[in-house]
Amino acid sequence: MRTSVSEPRIPTIDLKPWTHGDPEARAAIARTVDEALRTAGFLLVTGHGVDPALRAAIREAARAFFRLPADVKQPYAVKVGGRGWLGPGAEANGYSEGTETPPDLKESLSFATHEPFDDPVVNAEWYAP
Repeated sequence: MRTSVSEPRIPTIDLKPWTHGDPEARAAIARTVDEALRTAGFLLVTGHGVDPALRAAIREAARAFFRLPADVKQPYAVKVGGRGWLGPGAEANGYSEGTETPPDLKESLSFATHEPFDDPVVNAEWYAP
């Protein structure tokens, strides 16, 4: 018996209509982003206006950070869900799907603005005591 496995599709969304479009164009982008995140779980964006040189510099800074030894990154360590560094094994994302899996081998660095938002729900998560 032969089964068919489809190639994964990563949605690519052009954000230019968000910054240069009318309210209906923005609503269409919002629907497209919502659909992409509900079905694929992630997306690629174009038309964001971020300078390619800045993107390259950020990518190189990230590579430099992740090449550092763990003891140098340790002062930036946080618990899962916080802003900072999570080392290899800190997360086990398979559990979110109800699967018992070994901890993830990846590491990550999360950061955000230090200024609170006008949204109390966002502030409760990002600026908790």
